[in-house]
Amino acid sequence: MALFRNLLFWLVLALAGALVAQVLVQDPGYVLVRYRGTDYSTTLAIALVIGLATLAALWLLWTLASLPFAAVRRRRERLLRQRLAEGVDGVLQGHWTRAEKALAHAAQDPDQAVLAHAAAARAA
Repeated sequence: MALFRNLLFWLVLALAGALVAQVLVQDPGYVLVRYRGTDYSTTLAIALVIGLATLAALWLLWTLASLPFAAVRRRRERLLRQRLAEGVDGVLQGHWTRAEKALAHAAQDPDQAVLAHAAAARAA
C-alpha cells in the first residue's frame, strides 16, 4: 500500500509541476530585486530555482553542522544501553555493587530509567 501511495504522490507532484511549467511558459513573470543600489532582474522560474537551491544549501549546512551533536548523542545512548546491560548482567550473576553502580549510570536515560531503577532496587 505504501508503494502505491508513494507512486500516486509522485504522479500528482509531476502533474502539478507540468501545470506550473505551462503557466510559466505563457507568462514567465518578472522579478526585480534592488539591494544596496544594485538591481537584479530575472524571470519567476529562475527566481524559484534560486530560492529552492538556497533552501537546499541551508538545509545541507544545518545537517553538516548538527552531525557532531548527533554523533555524541548516539554514542551516549549506546553507552547507556551498554551500562544497562552490564547492570542487569551483574544482577543475574550476583555482583550487586557493580550492578548497582552500572544501573545508576543507566538511569540517566529517561527511556531506560524505569527498568534501571527496578533492577537497581533488586540489586540493593
